[in-house]
Amino acid sequence: MGINSLEKIADNSDPRHIEALNIMSSGKVEKHAYAYFAKHYHPIAKIFQQLLAALISKSDNEEVRIILVENLYEECGNLDISKSHVELFSRFVRSLGLSDKDTVTSEDQSSVLYLENLKHICFNEPIHKGLAVLYIFEKTFCHICKMISDGLRKQRLVTDDNLEFFDIHAVVDVKHSEQLMQALSMECVDDESWGEAVEAAAENASLMHAFYNSIPVVDACYT
Repeated sequence: MGINSLEKIADNSDPRHIEALNIMSSGKVEKHAYAYFAKHYHPIAKIFQQLLAALISKSDNEEVRIILVENLYEECGNLDISKSHVELFSRFVRSLGLSDKDTVTSEDQSSVLYLENLKHICFNEPIHKGLAVLYIFEKTFCHICKMISDGLRKQRLVTDDNLEFFDIHAVVDVKHSEQLMQALSMECVDDESWGEAVEAAAENASLMHAFYNSIPVVDACYT
């Protein structure tokens, strides 16, 4: 029941149904729409390794820890800091003419609400809630990365080497979502924990949609 409910949330959260991302994928928006995404997503990219580390510390199950450690290892560029996913996203940010310090911190921004929910669940809530939230994150982010990189390539706004972050996540996050579901199945021990996991995932997915729908593509469109 819990797995089916999470799969339904993932289906309902499919970013390929988000108008803003579809417009970006078409390449029919100006550069500032991508810059908006870069500034608002940057804090999430910076904190993601810590979200994984927090969940690792919460599990007594070694199989679960190994799954998360593998994910974290890849996020850390397989211990090559120049390939760290934080650095790869920062490289993309700089390729748009932005600074690493160009991030959004205002509390009324949908991206901040999304980030704060991710942090609260992974840092403060039981592990099954965090695993469920990151499952939805990885399940959707592979598509998001493909859509954004497609649009950027169509317009040739940045060179391919500055899209490495997106190219990697478009592939590896498929595997990561499968592994997170495996880990979640080991951590959810009863209907109550599955219910809590589903509830946390649904709330976070709603915040995710609000963030991506906030990208100003309408006033950035051209024909």
